[in-house]
Amino acid sequence: LKEAEVLVGKMAWRDLEAVDELTAEYWRLRQLDAEERKLQELLETSRAEHERVQDLATKPETVFSAKLDEVQARLEAEREVLTVRLQALQDEIKEAERLRKRFNGLKLKLTVLKAENAPPDQLESVRADLQEVKGQYGQISRQVENLREEIRLLKDKVRAVESEEQNVRAQVSHHERVLTREVSDISRRVVEANSRLAVVDGEKTELFGTIGKHLCRGRHPETPVTRQVIRRLTPLVLRARALARSIEYNRRLADYR
Repeated sequence: LKEAEVLVGKMAWRDLEAVDELTAEYWRLRQLDAEERKLQELLETSRAEHERVQDLATKPETVFSAKLDEVQARLEAEREVLTVRLQALQDEIKEAERLRKRFNGLKLKLTVLKAENAPPDQLESVRADLQEVKGQYGQISRQVENLREEIRLLKDKVRAVESEEQNVRAQVSHHERVLTREVSDISRRVVEANSRLAVVDGEKTELFGTIGKHLCRGRHPETPVTRQVIRRLTPLVLRARALARSIEYNRRLADYR
């Protein structure tokens, strides 16, 4: 019903200037209509300006663009190498931990066997295993230290390339930064205009509903103007009136029950 009344009001309001009961709604709609047109014009202008300025803002000078691409590619490559070496370090540390646990286990085994007076050859075999694990652990420890030094140098290299990237970015021309800010300002105006349009549209819908309800359900004497409008919109008005009667009948039926 409300949708039907809004549609009636939307189609009828321009013809109702002379209807006293609806004069406030008519002139407010005139006012909102004018504001809506201005907002639409502002949006069209802003969108065109936004596209033009954004196109300029996203095209840095070729020398800076090429240099930045080259530095970023180098930075990505260095970070990939660093990631690989960090994983290798983790693997070596795990292996060192495994050897340390094995070494401690063998030491405990030797202690227990001595306490149990195990044969000398068995004790000698455990001592040989201990020496082997100790040698492996020492080798792994040296590899870990070497990897840590390599990673330290790689991190320094990555930081240097990151600094270079920042320097290249700082060389972007002043006019490009101004254009970027301008894009932001235009975007803000577009958002504000769209927000205001939504408010205007909501208020217009409310006014259309008020007018439609007046024409379809109002308990007022018809005037020549309203009769003409209702005649022009007869199918819609009849549908709205039928819906209103149906609602009223159902309400009465509910009350009766």
